[in-house]
Amino acid sequence: MQLKETQKVLNVFKQLVLNQSRAILSKKGKNVSNELFRSLDGVVKAMPNSISVSFEMEDYGYYQDRGVKGKTSTYPEIAQYGTLAKFGSGKGKKGGLSGGIKKWVKSKRFQFRNKETGKFMSYDSTAYLITRSIWNKGIKPSLFFTKPFERAFKKLPDELIVKINDDILKNDPIKEVFATTSDLSEYASLFKKVNDYELATVVLKSKKGVLCTINNARHCTYGHDQRVEVFGTKGMLISNNKRESEVELSNNQGTNIKKKLLNFFIERYHEAYYLQLHDLADLATKKKQPRANFDDGHQALVLAVAAAKSLKLKKIVKI
Repeated sequence: MQLKETQKVLNVFKQLVLNQSRAILSKKGKNVSNELFRSLDGVVKAMPNSISVSFEMEDYGYYQDRGVKGKTSTYPEIAQYGTLAKFGSGKGKKGGLSGGIKKWVKSKRFQFRNKETGKFMSYDSTAYLITRSIWNKGIKPSLFFTKPFERAFKKLPDELIVKINDDILKNDPIKEVFATTSDLSEYASLFKKVNDYELATVVLKSKKGVLCTINNARHCTYGHDQRVEVFGTKGMLISNNKRESEVELSNNQGTNIKKKLLNFFIERYHEAYYLQLHDLADLATKKKQPRANFDDGHQALVLAVAAAKSLKLKKIVKI
C-alpha cells in the first residue's frame, strides 16, 4: 500500500522542526561555525507496513539542545528536561570541551582583561577560565531542537490519522454497498410514517475484499452507543464509548459499575467541533487547508446515497 498523503504530512512535520531548530540556533548565537546548522537533517519513510521519521545532527548538537550537567552544580532546566551528559563522567572525548572553547574564543576574538594589569589575557588563558566555569557548572540547555519538535508533534497525531485514512481509502476504495433494515422494533411503525428507518445494517466491501459493517439504531435504552472496532490478522483496535467518568465502582450491589454514556454528539465530540471551527478560521485567515476537504464529504455522500438505494432495491449496489 502506498502512503503518499501520509508521507506528505510527515515531510511537512520534518521540515517545520528543521526550520525552527535552525532559526533558534541562529537567534541564540549558537551558529558560529555553521557545522551544527548544516548537519541538521531528517528522513521520512512511509512503507506499506510502517512509517518513521528520523532526525540527525552533529553529536555535540545533543549537548547544545539538552545541556550538560556540571561537575559541581547544574542548571534547573536540565532537571526539567533531563540529559544523559555530565562533565567528569569519563565518557566524553578527552579535551573536547577545551578544544571547542578555544576555537570559539578565537573566532569571536574574545579576551578577558586582567584586573591588576589591565591588559587583555591571551586566548588560551581566556579559554581556560571559561572551560573551568563550564566544567563545574555545566552547559545550559538551549532546547533548539526539543521545543520545535514538541510543538510540531502536538499537531501531528490528528493530521497523521486523517492522511493514513486517506491513503487507505485511495488504495482500497469501497466498491460495493448492501443495506438492510428490520421492522421488529415497537417503534418501527412510527418511523414508517415519516419514511425513515429505526434499525439498519450496512455492509461495505472494498476493492480488495475488506468488509465493513455499520449497525445503526435510532433508539438505545442504555444510552448513545457509538463504537468503532477494527479486526485484522495481527490484532484489533477499538474506539469505545465516552462516559461522564471512567471510574468504576465495585461493592455489594455490583461490580464494575460505571457512569452513563455521554448523551449526544455535542457532549461527545466537542473537541471535533472545536477543531472544525479552528480549521475554518485557519482557512479564512492563513489559507491553510482543513483536515477534512471537499472530497471527504463527497465520498461520504456517495456511500450514503448508495446505502439508501440498496435499502430501496433490496440488493447490492456497486460504486
